[in-house]
Amino acid sequence: MSKLLFHIFWLPLVALMLIPDCTLWAQPLPNLQGKWICFGPCQKPGQPVFIDQAGNELHFYNEVGDVSVGKFQDPNKVVASGWNLTGTIKPDGQSINWANGTIWSRQ
Repeated sequence: MSKLLFHIFWLPLVALMLIPDCTLWAQPLPNLQGKWICFGPCQKPGQPVFIDQAGNELHFYNEVGDVSVGKFQDPNKVVASGWNLTGTIKPDGQSINWANGTIWSRQ
């Protein structure tokens, strides 16, 4: 009986923890797709940057053409794993404040 309870209750929970990018957020993900402008300590302030979005998966293109894959940590935070950076999305969705002080604002 105890083995049966283990399989019924614990295995599904363990499986959920092992599924990568399991999005169980209450609020929907914002649409970040498109052209943005880089401000702050960018290599070329005022130049366009871009984000491609497919669900939780993101591709960030900076002002000098460098690319990083990324994803949402939650609906208000993104990670550019190739650049080892996190960014916080402002509540209005019009800017991303990166941990290095760079700001991307909607075009």
